[in-house]
Amino acid sequence: MKILKYLTLFCLLEITFLITQVSAIQQNNINDLFNKANKLYNEKKYIQAVDIYRTIESLGISNGDVYYNIGNSYLKINDLGFAKLYYLKAQKYIPRDHDLINNLIRVNEKLNDKVDLSFWDKLNSINNKISLQEMTTLFFTFWTITWILIFIMFFLNNNKNTSNKEFKPFIKISLRVFFVISSLLSLSYLTHFYSLKDKKALIITQEAEIKTAKDVDSVSLFKLEQGNILKIISISQKWSKVEFDNKLGWIQNSSIEQI
Repeated sequence: MKILKYLTLFCLLEITFLITQVSAIQQNNINDLFNKANKLYNEKKYIQAVDIYRTIESLGISNGDVYYNIGNSYLKINDLGFAKLYYLKAQKYIPRDHDLINNLIRVNEKLNDKVDLSFWDKLNSINNKISLQEMTTLFFTFWTITWILIFIMFFLNNNKNTSNKEFKPFIKISLRVFFVISSLLSLSYLTHFYSLKDKKALIITQEAEIKTAKDVDSVSLFKLEQGNILKIISISQKWSKVEFDNKLGWIQNSSIEQI
């Protein structure tokens, strides 16, 4: 039995070692690809750089710097739709990056993107200043402190020791402040959650028609220009049902890319 245990332990250690080695090799390969793409970008070979950056993306890598560099490459070749698409992807990971913010503003100006935002969209635009991971950390930290203060307040109210009474006003004020902040964070966290839950797509073609049905011969409801963002309701083989400005319709999948 002891030999079997040792063999099992050895196999587990061997598997762990192999997985670690494979991960390290893959990471080195990704770094090599990233550096190669950066070199091509600096040499002004933007199309070749995009190909390699998107190869990294196809490996399942979700990284703000990679998305930002893809956006920059598309901006250099004046493909504004894809530039905005990848800047928005990068924004999820590096929301306060100064260069990203400026480039996104620049692209929106070129696209003449002046769509009126709903209340939730405006709130979500504020949330874009902070990543989801940071929001999650703040959410749990403030609510943990709030609950600790609630328990302290409960303890003080049930403790007859008069020496503790001097702390009650401070605890009361702190509890109110943290409760208000925690509630506001909850609202922001919910908008983040629903923003991720909702599938959104960006129009990458110069112009796209929103149809009444998934048929090229169906009635055109309205047209949208490159850079507009749509909410995806459902996706079929060649068409997607979308919502824009509280209006529903169908758009060809070749005209959009999911954010």
